[in-house]
Amino acid sequence: MLPRDAAPPVVQRLAYRPPSHLVDDIELRFELDPAATRVAARFAYRRNPAADPGAALISARTGEGLAELLEMVASQLALDTRRITITFDSGTDFDRQQIARLYRVARVVSHVATNGKVVIEADVPRRFIERLTTPASRENRVDAD
Repeated sequence: MLPRDAAPPVVQRLAYRPPSHLVDDIELRFELDPAATRVAARFAYRRNPAADPGAALISARTGEGLAELLEMVASQLALDTRRITITFDSGTDFDRQQIARLYRVARVVSHVATNGKVVIEADVPRRFIERLTTPASRENRVDAD
């Protein structure tokens, strides 16, 4: 809380963003009663064409809009992948752990094991690609398409 004599902070007009949605119609209904007054509200809204296209509106009461938000998040995560081919040595614990991690976080396209080497082609989230390298003593071969 601000002290009484302190000036409120200055907020420049450019700091504001357009609202994500515009309200076109509001209907309020009151049932007045000394014991219990009831208020019902209904409103119509639409996406603001001037707003950020990635903005979502979710109703806290009904959950409406949640499916749209989840779809937006899933599509953003899906776009952030890279197809890589990586070679592991199946004889080392570290590489076996890396293979298990790759199966947890990526979509494996192919897995070929020959002579103690494992070659995996996978669509990997970009944020995990650096985590798939071995300790500084040696490096796995990563080829990105």
